[in-house]
Parts: sequence; structure tokens; C-alpha cells
Amino acid sequence: MDHDAPRTSLQFLFTQLARLYITHAYTRFEKMGVHPGQIPMLGCLIEKDGQSQRELAHWLSVRPSTIAVTIKRMEKTGLVSRSQDPSDLRITRIFICEKGREVFAAARKILDGIDQEFFADFSPEEMAEIHHLLMRARTNALQIVAPAELDRTASGE
Repeated sequence: MDHDAPRTSLQFLFTQLARLYITHAYTRFEKMGVHPGQIPMLGCLIEKDGQSQRELAHWLSVRPSTIAVTIKRMEKTGLVSRSQDPSDLRITRIFICEKGREVFAAARKILDGIDQEFFADFSPEEMAEIHHLLMRARTNALQIVAPAELDRTASGE
């Protein structure tokens, strides 16, 4: 197989797979009234509730201004709430609401189902290897891609 051919290159395959995955997830999340980009933030808050906007921006690799817009939308739909840090009023803490927990649990089931669909004929060993390789690639990417670049491309600039 010619891996340099445009439709079989690593860049094309990776981009196409990511787009197909997101499109499939978006269709399912849309029925729930949730944007796919909100799910990672809910996951971060489930891991550690009460994070600041700056902490969330760091973990999600976006600018705090992007987080602020997303939080406003999520707060309007009852997924999260925010309050000032009592020990430092300059810091706003974000908390996941019960509805956010329910949405995340439902989203997790959807994503698990999509994983099963997309990787139906992969062995557990192959899945572990893919996971390992993607974690390594993400580590490399996070070292070279600045958060401002991520934010600019996410907003369509």
C-alpha cells in the first residue's frame, strides 16, 4: 500500500477519522441538546469539581476567553454553575450541576458505543496499542502547539 498517496496518507486518514467520529457524535449529542465540545469540560469537572476558568483552559488546551463563552452557554442550560472563590474574589470557580452529571453519563455511553462501532473488529491488544500511540502523539502535540493556535482554529479564524 502506498502510504504517500493522498487518500492513504497518515494526515488524511487521521483527519478523516476524526471528522467522521465528531460528525457521528455531534448527530447523537444534538438530540440531547448538547454540543460535543461541552463534554470534555464536564469530564474535567467530574474529575475535579470547582476548577477555575484558567485551570479548565489549561486542561482543555484553549484560552480562558474560550472557556468563558462555553461556561456561559452551559450555565444557561443548567449544566454548570459558577461562583467566586471565597478566598480570592478574582477567581471564578466552575461547578458541575446534577444535570451536567446526567448529561456526561449519557454522553459517556454514547461515546463508548461509538468506540465499539468504529473499532468493532479490533482486538483488546490492538485497542491498547492505539491508545498508547495516541497518548504519545497527544503529548508531542501539546508540546508544540500553543493554546492560542488551538483557540484560533477552534473558532474558525
